[in-house]
Amino acid sequence: MANERKNQIIGVTEVGTVVGGVDTPWGETEPNALEVSVTIQKYKASGGQSLGTTVSRTQSVEAQVTLRVQAADLVNVRDGFGLPDTAMTGDLNDTTTPTEELLNIYFADIGSKEMHVYGIGNGPKGPRRYDFPRCVVATPPRMILASNQHQVIETVFDIIDPVDAAAPYQISDQP
Repeated sequence: MANERKNQIIGVTEVGTVVGGVDTPWGETEPNALEVSVTIQKYKASGGQSLGTTVSRTQSVEAQVTLRVQAADLVNVRDGFGLPDTAMTGDLNDTTTPTEELLNIYFADIGSKEMHVYGIGNGPKGPRRYDFPRCVVATPPRMILASNQHQVIETVFDIIDPVDAAAPYQISDQP
């Protein structure tokens, strides 16, 4: 028996990746910028003398996090596909000599990059932070040209259980 819960976290004002221990925001967020889905697969059994469940054990847990932003620049598209940094050349943001940006999408590279993704929003005591230290792209990004002329990018990541003692999903309230 599978139980799934989707949590849309409203009020998230920043999402992005952590690169080298530094937050790298993806840009302006959508109203539903962060969604966490958890599916629990249970094993249940009942005894011959009981009409109710006598044994209930968790067989597996799968989790995904979805990020939605209004900034579909090529760096976000690259990360949305889970491509290595080398898939992109050029830099339009270079203030001295901007160069044409080119993103090469090779099918074998899709989903090959592991990332630490995060979101920051409002909490009951101040800013609340959501961290997912190990993620890989689950599905290629969905890109939509919105009515406000922003190109919305939506990416779904599989949350990977870390091999060390770290939690795969962390929530912290900050001062």
